[in-house]
Amino acid sequence: MNVAAELFTAKGYAATTTRMIAEGVGLRQASLFHHFARKEEILAELLDRTIRPAIAFADWADREAVAVDVAFHALCWWDSHNLCSRPDNLAGLQLLHEARDDRFRGFWEDRDHLRDRYRRSIDAIGERDDDVELTTTLIFGLVESVLMWFDRDGPQSPQQVASAIANAAVGIAGVAPASVAAIEVESARLRARFAAAVGTPVE
Repeated sequence: MNVAAELFTAKGYAATTTRMIAEGVGLRQASLFHHFARKEEILAELLDRTIRPAIAFADWADREAVAVDVAFHALCWWDSHNLCSRPDNLAGLQLLHEARDDRFRGFWEDRDHLRDRYRRSIDAIGERDDDVELTTTLIFGLVESVLMWFDRDGPQSPQQVASAIANAAVGIAGVAPASVAAIEVESARLRARFAAAVGTPVE
């Protein structure tokens, strides 16, 4: 999948053929069709990989007895870490013109659903006297920004970036600075429980 992502971002979706993708992964074109019937299915899968883990975590956390600020910190961490940890070059896929086609409506609906999960958590954290929609846009944008600037060969690890973003996110959401350290500890415990429950190692 990382080969397809690199081709889509480097050459464009329209200019990338299934033959190019197949050759890039050492398959015959016919063999690729055993996995994906159409090129759009490959892009849909790549787009889904940017949000599916965060939605799975949010669904699981909803069933746990945990403070909303801890769950929100953990969601921001898990979402950011997933985006930073992708070996695929996903930086520009959401910006592709073709990604806005009706064929990928499911992805955008899921993304809106994830953003709404953010908004509901933000709204539930403390007394609010700000614009919840604007705060949600700021935090959701902060998380997704790593798609554009994070470098896996750079000085920061995915864990470091995810922790920094999650800490900043709960602060923007209204958590008192003195409470962030304790929330971060509980968030790590919650994430460890989730990783154990679903068998997902966190690098």
